[in-house]
Amino acid sequence: MKAQFGNPSPRAPGDYPADPVTEVEFPDGVGTDEAFITMTAPDGVVANQAGTDPSWVAAEDEDLAVRLGEHYGCEVRPYGEDSQ
Repeated sequence: MKAQFGNPSPRAPGDYPADPVTEVEFPDGVGTDEAFITMTAPDGVVANQAGTDPSWVAAEDEDLAVRLGEHYGCEVRPYGEDSQ
């Protein structure tokens, strides 16, 4: 399962285009609940990769995408949509 988010404030140093995409690939067997927790926990993926909440989210699993969008109060996009 994969997820993506618009990352307006990446923590990695460098020059980025506006709203770069961060993609997360979960190991086989990771379910929607575990993926959600991995993304949203205080020490999770978003907290470690971004300085702010995502500007948008997408996921191969529609339930995960909707839950992330509700959690962060942001747009839910189709997975793989060109974000630039």
